[in-house]
Amino acid sequence: MKSRIFAIVSASLMLAGCSAYCELAQHTEPSPVLVDANVKPIASYVVCNHAYNLLGCIPLSSGVPWKEGKYADRDEFNTVFFEDNCTLDENLASVRAALKECGSDRLAGLVTTEDSSWIWSFFLVEHREIKTTCLICEP
Repeated sequence: MKSRIFAIVSASLMLAGCSAYCELAQHTEPSPVLVDANVKPIASYVVCNHAYNLLGCIPLSSGVPWKEGKYADRDEFNTVFFEDNCTLDENLASVRAALKECGSDRLAGLVTTEDSSWIWSFFLVEHREIKTTCLICEP
C-alpha cells in the first residue's frame, strides 16, 4: 500500500513540474498609458510560484523565484525539494528585485492571486500557486 501511494505521489510530481516563473518586460518605447498622477510605466513584471505539499502540511517541493542578481543571469532551474517557498513574501522579494533591476521604486497595479487544488492527486498532494503581477513606473 505504501509503495502505491509513493508511486502515485512521485508520478504526480514528475508530470506536474514545480518551479517559479518570472517575466520582466521592459518597455523600450515611451508608454502612451498613464497610471496614477501622470506616471508612465516603464516595465511590467509577473512572478508565479508553485508548491506541492503532501496531505497539505508536509512540503515536497516548491519553486524559488528570482530575488537577486541580474534578471538575465537568473537560474532557470529553480526548484527546491522538501521546502515550501511559495509565499507572498517570496513573490514580493522578487518584485523588489525587479524594481532594483529597472532602477525604480514605484509600483502600480500590484495584484496577487492564490490558487490551491487537491483534485488532480487523489487528495494526497496539495498544489498551491501564488501569482503576483505589477507595473513598474518611472522613478
